[in-house]
Amino acid sequence: MTDYSKTLKYILKSPIFVLQKHDSIMPHFDLRLEIRNGVLKSWTLPSNPFLEVKNKTHAVLVNDHYLPWAYFEGFIHEGAYGRGPVMVWDIGKLKLIEFSEGMVNRDESYQEKGSSILFEINGKKIKGIFELKYCNTFDSFIYWSFENTGGRIDFKTDHKSLNFSALSGHSIEYIASKTKRKELPVPGNNY
Repeated sequence: MTDYSKTLKYILKSPIFVLQKHDSIMPHFDLRLEIRNGVLKSWTLPSNPFLEVKNKTHAVLVNDHYLPWAYFEGFIHEGAYGRGPVMVWDIGKLKLIEFSEGMVNRDESYQEKGSSILFEINGKKIKGIFELKYCNTFDSFIYWSFENTGGRIDFKTDHKSLNFSALSGHSIEYIASKTKRKELPVPGNNY
């Protein structure tokens, strides 16, 4: 098993963010922000929003995930929700700059026009300021827009490394061929 302790030490102070690459039936990225302690508010994005400075894309709000999911890397088998390989593309510290109170209070008020989250991430691969804004709800899908509002993205790694996991260093192809569904070690008090 790969030693993740160095990465876990880097990110353990809450709150965190994670961007997971998920090659399911429709390949996408899952952005997860720890807005409430130990709970990751999650959005699905059609492409990696962190690669282009002027990128603006839509994001669909999905179910919250608990913190251990941020460290999941592996293959979700046929018949399970979200089948296919999952790779941690980037992970790191999250700084919430401005956000709608409803997200913390667990009420639905954040699903209204004008709701937004302005945040800064400091990951293993990238650093920047981004914003999610609520757009509308259609057929039970809650749409947000995602954009880079800081005007720049600082890359902390070379472009070749962008294709590999921030946790294990493996490609998603390797993860797909070599792993079975398993959770990575959840950090304890000893980290």
